[in-house]
Parts: sequence; structure tokens; C-alpha cells
Amino acid sequence: MKKEKIIIGSDHAGFKLKEKIKEFLNKLGYECEDLGTYNEKLSDYPEIALKVAKKVAESNGRGILLCGTGLGEAIVANKIKGIRATNCFDGYTAKMARSHNNSNLLCLGARILNLDEAKKITKIYKPSAINLTTELKFNEAILNLLPSYDTPISLSSPRTQITPEELEKIAKPLKPIKKLPRINLTKKKASTTIRLPRRIP
Repeated sequence: MKKEKIIIGSDHAGFKLKEKIKEFLNKLGYECEDLGTYNEKLSDYPEIALKVAKKVAESNGRGILLCGTGLGEAIVANKIKGIRATNCFDGYTAKMARSHNNSNLLCLGARILNLDEAKKITKIYKPSAINLTTELKFNEAILNLLPSYDTPISLSSPRTQITPEELEKIAKPLKPIKKLPRINLTKKKASTTIRLPRRIP
């Protein structure tokens, strides 16, 4: 039986935890394809995140990214079309990422998770099945609203800003907020005096 392949990568901050997670995945019966980094020398997480995200998207597979918090790599990975990277912090977020958000790329923070926590998240995330009856419909609706990027964009690019047309699509289903009653803060309320019973000697 062919083993399921997990695409994995990390920067220098996530390197040690990545090696441990690779061992753990091998014991669970998965094959790991490591795209780096391969030591603890200073490295740029965007480069690794893009490599892993593109490979996951091209192979329609699943992957794991590790850095200090998992946040930066999730942001970068989600720039790639077809990627739904989620930063998970516990078993519950791992389960919901898979079953409710159809996540295909798990991001872990090596500086905020210990080995046992990371193993627990990984174990729950991998076998969790997506709820096909409801969640795929919601994910499709979300992906249709949000712009997708085939290539990374610079932070100075105007394309990082949502267009008026996209904003209109998102805002259209929202109901307007009802006008709240005006409160006169200048009017003083009459003071209330509470009389306590006299103390009995």
C-alpha cells in the first residue's frame, strides 16, 4: 500500500521540531518530503513557505510548515492559489481546520508549542475528515469572494488592497445596523437614598 506523502518544511526556528515531527509522521505511516531548511542557520521563512505551498497545491496533497509562531508562514502560504493554510494551537483548532475549513497546510509554531503539543495537533489534523455536506459549500463561497494569487506579491503592491468590486460582493449580504436610540448623557438622574435600619445596641 502506497504511503500518503506529507510535504514538510521549516525555517531555522522550526528546524528542530520539524525533525521530530518527521520521525513522528514516519511512525504513523506517512512519507515525508522535506523541502528544507536542513540546519539551524538563519533562513528566510517566506522562501520555504512558498516552496512547500506550491508543492502542496501542485500535487493536491497536504503539508506542514514550522517556524517560530507559524503565523508568518501561514500568511505567505495562503498567497498561493489552492492553499488553505491554518495556524493551529491545540487539538480543537486542528480538528476544526480540517473538518470545517478543508485546510491542506498545517502551520506550527516551534517557539510556542512543545513536542507533545505539536504531536497531538499533527495526529488530530492528519486523519480528520471534512464534513462534505456543509463545509465544502461554505469554503467555495469564501474562495469565490477572495482574490487568489498564483505568484507571491510584494507588500507595496496595490493588489494587496481589496478592490471596490470585491468589497461590494462581501458587504452585499450583510444587513444594515439598526439606528440606536440617542442617549442624553447631560440629564442627571435623581439620586436615590437608601435608609439602613438603626443598629440595635
